[in-house]
Amino acid sequence: MKERKILFRGKRIYNANADEWIYGGYVFKEQSTHQHYILTSEVEHVAVDPKTLGQFTGLIDVDDNKIFEDDILNNPIYDEDKWERCLVYYDNDLARFGLKFFSPWGGEGYTGRNQHIDVFVNKLECKVI
Repeated sequence: MKERKILFRGKRIYNANADEWIYGGYVFKEQSTHQHYILTSEVEHVAVDPKTLGQFTGLIDVDDNKIFEDDILNNPIYDEDKWERCLVYYDNDLARFGLKFFSPWGGEGYTGRNQHIDVFVNKLECKVI
């Protein structure tokens, strides 16, 4: 069996530094005021904003940054001197991570183009932005 690092991250609900990510295991407490927690390596339960909660994909970018669910990646377009952006998401139907590509014209929506993340990230030099 392949060893995997199961890791989650989220932003602390009560924190002066709103950009601080908390890393560890995910805990859901139904009987709690705040239901979503990260269990840190210091064995501390930290309440996190569920909108910021994401799982580690098991992949890293060219700068050795871990790629998490809901990250936005920059990807080089090799036949041009441009980058395209995509969102990392978890596909519940296929039980795998995927990428949703943004419109190359800077629109709000997605292009409708989706791709399995393992194939894509291993072939291109993605960067977490």
